[in-house]
Amino acid sequence: MKYFLIICFLFIAKIALSDTAFLQKSSADDMFKLTKREWLDNLKQLRINKVADFKEYIGENFKEYTMIMRTNPGTGLLMVTPIYIESKERPIQIHVSILADEESVNIFYNNMKINDIKSMIEDAVDEMQPEYTVFGYMVRNKKTIPSLHFIILEKDKFPEMDYLQENGLKCAKAKCIHSNYLDGPH
Repeated sequence: MKYFLIICFLFIAKIALSDTAFLQKSSADDMFKLTKREWLDNLKQLRINKVADFKEYIGENFKEYTMIMRTNPGTGLLMVTPIYIESKERPIQIHVSILADEESVNIFYNNMKINDIKSMIEDAVDEMQPEYTVFGYMVRNKKTIPSLHFIILEKDKFPEMDYLQENGLKCAKAKCIHSNYLDGPH
């Protein structure tokens, strides 16, 4: 499987708990090259090798496959969903989520100051430029496990989004912290 190791990739294991980048351009480069069939084949290989699992989401006009992976202990649950549409062979965007379902990362996310969250998101967004337009946000409230989300778009594919980013928008819908999930993968 030519892409098997790429999927073990995607984002460095020290997710949001260190100064290490947790979005990688090279991983996004590889992801945007995968057809939906290649993505699904990789997910099946990852499941067989007990590296990661995946979940299929079926909607009225879509079918998505989300990789679910425990990277390192204490870093949360990584979920990656490339978004495909019927008229395109390659993904039009990639959604990356980190669910703070382990105690250490949960405490870390729940105790972060708003400015620190904003800075963390902005740093991740900046690391992906100029090749990608990226928006991030954190979901944090008293009812759900905190989570960090990124939407990655190839530059020049969505000019309106590029324009927003070029004019300083880095957090989704101009807010870095939301009380619930925004439209996107499940």
